[in-house]
Amino acid sequence: MFLNNKYTKWYYNIISNAQNRQIINRKEARNKLGYPERHHIIPESLGGSDSIDNLIFLTAREHLICHLLLIKMTTNKNKSKMVNTLWAMINLENPCQERVKINSRLYESVRREFSRKHSANLKGRKYSKEHSQKISDALKGKPSKLKGVTRPESVKQKISASLTGIPKSETHKQNIKKTHKGFSGKVPTEQHRIKISLKKLSTPKIECPHCKKLFDPGNFKKYHGDKCKLRRV
Repeated sequence: MFLNNKYTKWYYNIISNAQNRQIINRKEARNKLGYPERHHIIPESLGGSDSIDNLIFLTAREHLICHLLLIKMTTNKNKSKMVNTLWAMINLENPCQERVKINSRLYESVRREFSRKHSANLKGRKYSKEHSQKISDALKGKPSKLKGVTRPESVKQKISASLTGIPKSETHKQNIKKTHKGFSGKVPTEQHRIKISLKKLSTPKIECPHCKKLFDPGNFKKYHGDKCKLRRV
């Protein structure tokens, strides 16, 4: 379960020192340690039990160091579990516990390790249709962060310059052509375009009661009426 390395030796040295204190209950632990935290010698996520033999009282600093060492003592899935445990230990608040504050460099290291493991766990994962539908339903109606944001010209020029000259694959080019052709897959003739223009011109405009401007029914329904920015709530 644990690797045979120096980190495992350090870990069991801390455990051995804590066992030599012969602390039986939390009250005694408070008297000797001031603020104790209970620790599973073999973590629960790795099959450790809640038996007295597997539980020990540590100081908050010792507890944090033990969980840092556990990451160095394990591999693969076990290591991912230990990274998740440490990340939760650092970030999740608990009114019954006083977590040790870590410096920014250590936090960055743990954060990077957590992100790498989390990304590796999600890579190649396939969701069921039910789960995909739940995600889709949860995102429906979620407002866009960029909605209503107007980019300055300098930003637009930078974006345009960064995209200029980027080679497109043949698949990408074909997808663009299909999108421009529409659902039917046919390029509209000049006569058909004229009909569309005449239909738009003959469609009566609707006046927005809030901004007092005229709009075609499609734009009015999307952006005006009850959705108008000038509407007074």
